[in-house]
Amino acid sequence: MAEASITINDVVFVVDCGKAKETTYDALNNTPCLLPSWVSKASTRQGPGWPCTTGECYHLYPRCVYDAFADYQLPELLRTPLNSLCLQIKSLQIGSIAEFLSSALQPPEPLTLAGIAKARFSAKDYSDHMALVRAYEGWKDAEREGSAYEYCWRNFLSAQTLQAIHSIRKQFSFILRDAGLIEEDVSSNNKLSHNQSLVRGVICSGLFPGIASVVHRETSMSFKTKDDGQVLLYANSVNARYQTIPYPWLVFGEKVKVNTVFIRDSTGVSDSILILFGGALSSGVQAGHLKMLDDYVEFFMDPNTAECYCKLKEELDKLLQKKLEDPTIDILKEGKYLMFAVQELISGDQCEGRFVFGRESRKPKDPVDNNRFMKDGMNPKSLLQTLLMRAGHSPPKYKTKHLKTNEFRALVEFKGMQFVGKPQRNKHLAEKDAALEALAWLTHTDKNNENQDDNSPPDVTDNMLKLLGKSKKSKRR
Repeated sequence: MAEASITINDVVFVVDCGKAKETTYDALNNTPCLLPSWVSKASTRQGPGWPCTTGECYHLYPRCVYDAFADYQLPELLRTPLNSLCLQIKSLQIGSIAEFLSSALQPPEPLTLAGIAKARFSAKDYSDHMALVRAYEGWKDAEREGSAYEYCWRNFLSAQTLQAIHSIRKQFSFILRDAGLIEEDVSSNNKLSHNQSLVRGVICSGLFPGIASVVHRETSMSFKTKDDGQVLLYANSVNARYQTIPYPWLVFGEKVKVNTVFIRDSTGVSDSILILFGGALSSGVQAGHLKMLDDYVEFFMDPNTAECYCKLKEELDKLLQKKLEDPTIDILKEGKYLMFAVQELISGDQCEGRFVFGRESRKPKDPVDNNRFMKDGMNPKSLLQTLLMRAGHSPPKYKTKHLKTNEFRALVEFKGMQFVGKPQRNKHLAEKDAALEALAWLTHTDKNNENQDDNSPPDVTDNMLKLLGKSKKSKRR
């Protein structure tokens, strides 16, 4: 009764549990919560429901817990999202939101107005790491101009943390110079820092095997890792703000498990970056089939393209090993044309992720197993849409017909092709079956190829190349 704010005059006994459900707000994670919390000392002395006459109150907590109570309840301004309040301040045209709220007796923490600042540093390049680098470089520029304090205050940055980063950076720089891996002249060590794709490759190399795949679903996207399955992005990540991410992969350095697994700072990378700067590659049973990360990550491509990637990666690894063994070698001179080729390849990758398909390879001559598209909770409609979008095409369209048998049959259409599924008991299952038919065709070999050797492993890229052909030509132009 006390918590329900009901006062009954003739109540003379009150039981106080010391807790009440209260709206709170986690500004860092942008999450409002309704959770039981300890009341304040003021609430225990007088509050709704206390008897109006002489009576007794039984407190179900010891004195030491009472002593730890706050004197007064936290103002609601500090416990609720400020979205609607900010809109009201704007509509009333009473000046800056920050100035208005700062005039409150207890102004809210500016961690939210902070998310916007971090988004500015990201420059829409889908990378928390690059956002942090820009924040650091901006701080260094401000420090040289004598405005470091104002810079940190304006962008919600910690001067102590930035100073610690600067100190660690100097230590790493000294270690690398002492080993002879970099030169004394800092500018000569950053000749290629303007190449964003190459920087992503360095980030990928440092964070691998922290890799998550970006899965485009019908109305949203999700992320999966090898060990955890589906994961979520931490709320303060710049990538958590986007509805779509144009990269097929995210590399990350840390995972946190609360109720589910979250990944912290992340950076988007393309297929080419992952192949050249990720872990070891191995070949599958089909021509043009490459595998990575204990066969969890798979790439299907033209055999000549696969051979080119493997050779480039092999030569790049050799060059880096040679540099480690003899630090005096100038990589840009020793491997001039190799570095040109690597830069050209990763810069020209349009990030569609067109080489990625499925989670396991099909054995030669085996019949098509449609159930393999249903593993790991994967919706065949989502898988088909992801493949089409990464190949540069519009999402597939579905048409469903209600049969006289009270069943449903669906047709899926894309790029002028149509695939019809088997009759199912509802529309949803019918569309899934049509998507399975399309996926099965995409992984079939070309049976009309007269030059194909019956003893050679099937090339699953035959039909997929038909899907990707138009997109490839337009990219070349």
